[in-house]
Amino acid sequence: MNKALILSLLLICGSVFGATVSERSFAESGQDGFSLDAARMSECMDYQFSIDQNHLIPGNYPILLINADFAPTASQDANVVVTINEDENGIVIPTSGFKNGWYHLDLNAQTAKPDNFVSICAQTSDSTTSIVIKDSSLFGVYKKPVFNENDFVKTLVDYSPLVGDEFSITISLHNSGSEPVDINVFYKKPYVPYDSILYVKGQTQYVGTIQPNETVTFSYIGKSTRSGMVTIPAAVVTYTTIFGEETTLVSNYPLIMIGDPEITIKGFVFNKSSEKNIFPLQDVALQLVIQNDGLNDLFNVGVALDENADLLFDPGTTRVIPLLKAGESKTIQLRVSAKTVGRYEIGCKLTYQDSNMRQAECAPTSLRVEEQPLQTELVAGVVLVFTAVLVFLYYHFRKV
Repeated sequence: MNKALILSLLLICGSVFGATVSERSFAESGQDGFSLDAARMSECMDYQFSIDQNHLIPGNYPILLINADFAPTASQDANVVVTINEDENGIVIPTSGFKNGWYHLDLNAQTAKPDNFVSICAQTSDSTTSIVIKDSSLFGVYKKPVFNENDFVKTLVDYSPLVGDEFSITISLHNSGSEPVDINVFYKKPYVPYDSILYVKGQTQYVGTIQPNETVTFSYIGKSTRSGMVTIPAAVVTYTTIFGEETTLVSNYPLIMIGDPEITIKGFVFNKSSEKNIFPLQDVALQLVIQNDGLNDLFNVGVALDENADLLFDPGTTRVIPLLKAGESKTIQLRVSAKTVGRYEIGCKLTYQDSNMRQAECAPTSLRVEEQPLQTELVAGVVLVFTAVLVFLYYHFRKV
């Protein structure tokens, strides 16, 4: 027996000693292994294993441990197929799925019988030309920790939080098996960047022993950086099986709908001129009122007056409000003049950032610019001057 086999057997025996209910090797059962020594060959052998009726109880798990050698290497295209109790669907195991030459296969505890029939078929390939199924393979009944699909979950109280809102995420791991085990639970896969959900505070890890039928639970607080459908990263747990194999499991990936915060921003443009008649190049006062009716503060709110080549704004068409608190209003004073006559509508656009860049329209005001009429005094003066010139010319030419 080579050193690798001795080491593997010691590892298995040392790991399962306290969890073993019953166990026998193929050789101890009087059953042989078999081998294939050429590419693209297949061979099958049938085996029978008995289980004490008293051992077929909840918490006991019948397991077949196949010990095999592969040469020159294990591969994905060579395989071992196991059929249990004449099940029509055989279990296909790529030879690359064996760990240190071992593969353990759980029998369905509910369908296991006192007498169980197992068929093992081996199929070589061009990559794996030799397969040896050894008589050191084992069949036994064991106690072990069990983590079923619904035993390791992430849950939330609120599956539709808003962007920036903090929400609680709970991680639960339940041991449905019959054996305690040391576990290391982490709130997400380490070293995997994920920026849609940020960790805020709370417990991120549990290291300890979980007993049979015990549930370990801890929570942390997160928040989302964007709106829309978001997947929360799965939690991970690592533990060592009763056969000495380190195993990693992942939880579910909760799907949540992140909503945009309720932000209501309004803008108004007011003509503050008291003049009824406005003429070209006459500047008038305007007032912009920007109001945050939402529940969240807004930062760097951009205000841009609608561009018009015939309008001149002083001092310019754009502003930035660094902070507009919830429920607060800001007033901006400016002046405007028109180059030509006409009716002008003056509005503005507001830009702000929540989860995305957003835009809103201001309620506009109007400005009517008219031709400037000639003043009565000026007309009268012109008439008098014209009359005086005529009188002067009359007397001047009369003398001549």
